[in-house]
Amino acid sequence: MNVWMKRALQTGLFTGGLLAVGTGIASADESTIDVTAPVTITDNALAVLGTAPGDTPAEITLPALSGTAGADLGAVTASVPITVGGNAADAGGIDVAQPAAAPTAAPDDGGAFGDVDVPVTVCGNAVAVAGDATGTCTTAAGTDGDTSTGDTSTNGNGTAL
Repeated sequence: MNVWMKRALQTGLFTGGLLAVGTGIASADESTIDVTAPVTITDNALAVLGTAPGDTPAEITLPALSGTAGADLGAVTASVPITVGGNAADAGGIDVAQPAAAPTAAPDDGGAFGDVDVPVTVCGNAVAVAGDATGTCTTAAGTDGDTSTGDTSTNGNGTAL
C-alpha cells in the first residue's frame, strides 16, 4: 500500500511540474523593439597652453516615447550610427580640428532575433604635447548616412526552446 501511495504522489508531482513548465512556455510573447540612437562627437579641441578652435556640435533631439517597457526582448531592431571625428588636443601649441567624415554602414549579417546596425566612424583625431594637433580624415567608402531597418519576425524554428 505504501508503494502505491509513493508512486501516486510521484506521478502527481511529475504531472504538476510538466503542467507548470508548459504554461510558462505557452505564455511567451514575442515583442519587437526598434532602437535608434545616432551619436555624433566631432570638432572638439583641447588645449593646455595654446588655442583650442572647435565648433559646437549640433543638438541631439530624442524622439517622444510611447507605449510601455517590458522585460521580454523577443525581437530587437537597433540602429546606432556613431561618428567620432575631427577632434584635436594639444599642450603648448596651436591645435586644429578637422570635420568628421560621413559614417559608413555596417554589413547586414542577420542576427538571431534582431537587426543591430552600428556604423562607427573614428577618424581625424589628434593629440599633441608642446606642438600642433591636426587631424584629417579620409575614408575609402561610405554611405549617405541613412540607416533603415525592417520588421523582424520568427516562427520559433531552430531556437533553443
